[in-house]
Amino acid sequence: MLEVNLFSEKHCSKLFSLKPADSHCNVARTLFQLPPSQRVFSHPPWQVEKLQQLKVELNKVKGDTERGEDLSSWTDHTFRVNPAMAVFKRVKEKANPEFISQAFLKFYEVLCQFPLVLPGTDSLSSLHLCEAPGAFIIALNHYIQYHHPDIQWEWLGNTLHPHYEGSKASECISDDRIILHTLMHWVFGRDGTGNITLRSCLEDLTDRCSKLKEPVSLVTADGSIDCQDNPGEQEVTTNHLHQCEVLAALHLLSPGGNLVVKMFTFFESSSVCLLYLICCAFSEVQVFKPITSKLGNSEVYVVGLNYVGREEISVTLDELLKHYLPQAPSMSMFALEDIPSEFVKVVVECARFFKEHQENAIERNARLYLDTSEEAESACQIVQELVWRKFQVRNPIGPIPTNRRILQVDVRWDGNVHPDFGKHKRWSGCIQRLSVDKKLDRISELLLDFVEAYASREHRDLYYKTEDSILENLRLVKGLPFQQVGNSRFCCERSLNLYSVLSSLKCELVSGELLQNKMENKSQKVLYLQGNNKTDHESALSDFNDDTKKLVESVMKDYPDCTFLIDEYPDGSAGPAPSCDVLDRLHELLESHSLPAGATVHLTNMPLLTRLQNGLFVVLSSCFKNVDLHQTLYHFLNSGQSLPPVLKLENLNLDSARRVLDALKDVGWSRGAHKRGVMELLDTFSLIHNDSHKVVCRYNSNLMLIWSSDLLKQIKNVRGTLCRT
Repeated sequence: MLEVNLFSEKHCSKLFSLKPADSHCNVARTLFQLPPSQRVFSHPPWQVEKLQQLKVELNKVKGDTERGEDLSSWTDHTFRVNPAMAVFKRVKEKANPEFISQAFLKFYEVLCQFPLVLPGTDSLSSLHLCEAPGAFIIALNHYIQYHHPDIQWEWLGNTLHPHYEGSKASECISDDRIILHTLMHWVFGRDGTGNITLRSCLEDLTDRCSKLKEPVSLVTADGSIDCQDNPGEQEVTTNHLHQCEVLAALHLLSPGGNLVVKMFTFFESSSVCLLYLICCAFSEVQVFKPITSKLGNSEVYVVGLNYVGREEISVTLDELLKHYLPQAPSMSMFALEDIPSEFVKVVVECARFFKEHQENAIERNARLYLDTSEEAESACQIVQELVWRKFQVRNPIGPIPTNRRILQVDVRWDGNVHPDFGKHKRWSGCIQRLSVDKKLDRISELLLDFVEAYASREHRDLYYKTEDSILENLRLVKGLPFQQVGNSRFCCERSLNLYSVLSSLKCELVSGELLQNKMENKSQKVLYLQGNNKTDHESALSDFNDDTKKLVESVMKDYPDCTFLIDEYPDGSAGPAPSCDVLDRLHELLESHSLPAGATVHLTNMPLLTRLQNGLFVVLSSCFKNVDLHQTLYHFLNSGQSLPPVLKLENLNLDSARRVLDALKDVGWSRGAHKRGVMELLDTFSLIHNDSHKVVCRYNSNLMLIWSSDLLKQIKNVRGTLCRT
């Protein structure tokens, strides 16, 4: 029992004072003094031998417990034995937060541990960087309403825009349950990406912060980057992001303000420099690992209290901001000789403190993974109960009035996009660690699982009636153009991610001239099939790739005498294209009066993944009476024939078509809008709440699985060819 008590006490005591509050003023002035501005980013990166040794030791422990192929079961195991596992359930029962997550609990701990919100404060303005999905904001609101309900609080958030399809799924958090209902509080920058490493985004944040009633007195930054491919270099991978977060905070914070920034290990010169900068800018700096932070990871929160103010460090800060760029600088922020050796010693001590905690956690997880005895399970449960008791003493929490919540709606998952949210990153992480052949075997299994899951739902939600009231909401919104779709709000995440994984795998296997030849065929073409005019079909087909020709043959067999618009098959060397070629062609047909009243048009093989593609589809389909979705996964399971899903637009209404064409003309719509950076024709909220949403999501998910099946066959053929040679 004593051992259990000691473990729970250690788990709840992960705090290191990097710059204590009671530091003598003269000592602080001497120790924490920024170097001359001309020395900023003027020296190559350097290393501290003791820190590098700590890195080697930690990575060895990680490597010794590497789970490889059974990563999924390992993840489940670490969840079960997590000392803080009971906290989530108990807080949910006791306080009923509107949105509870690990991030909510972590930041609530930070708020209770440090004086970020002082008693007697009348008002508070906060800025939350890299904030998706918004759990820190929800936690701060819950804390304020429970402990300081009279405070007048306003906030702004920034994060990679979950609806910007140019970002990879691994780069951004797609959970928009909070963002969707609080858009007026979010700053995504003029390019619509939300990328905090862009100078333009910082400028837009500066402008929005200047319009708040009170200066910003709290900045949080919870940014990270998916490092599953190379977990041993998490610090290197994320440091540039953390650097931009800290510089933005120092630029925007008011004197006396506070900073909370997530970091990882402190082994590299970039981290040592960043910690030194923070210590020079704040009166007190603490490093804290919350009770509810995952036991075996490197995550810590650096808390800077009482900012000296921008004016005090303006000369150095202005020079640092000149290097505020999307790419990490090649030089170190400060030279080693510009950082006092006493401070470097403190950083080594801090790094060792958290590294040893992490090693102990990893070794405990590994030991319990093999020990399935009742005694071990009982000990885990006792630890979890003790940790919960300590949590509730240190972090008082209870319910708040419903009308004091940020959201007045139920934040449920959109089952069309996240039917089993959370698993996609786990399986993609497992895949990345496998050999090529095992990757292909695992992907084949996953693909079959996904296809079977969707095929079982093919009888549902296949049809909707259109409406033209959406024409009142048309507007063109511009952003940063992109070449391929990395994520989508209108497709099951796992389906699109599977295609992305396969696309990346193909690029790894197919190199040189062969890949270049494939890439040259990247520009998509549209085939227009009119009724049973087979001569025209055969003539037009000569310009298309073999996969498209096979598709047309299937279409002509299964849909004789039907009018079709067919997008050319992609070559799979990149993600889906953001073009609207098929829809632009439909727009031309409507504009030229080529379709008679009552006409029915079939569309296939075109992605509707982007806001622009989906919005244009919803607008143009409102010319027709209704839309019918023909799904093909059940057919694929039974026949092996990979026919893409088909959208059937029925009964063209010429009056509706005229209204649609006029509305598009009024907003300045023209062909190739995506190339000019048009992101939206209808806003995301309208699209999600349109009757088309479920059908569009099902269509896209079906399409991505069919494309994945075809791409998997291509890769296996290429793999077979390479093995034979």
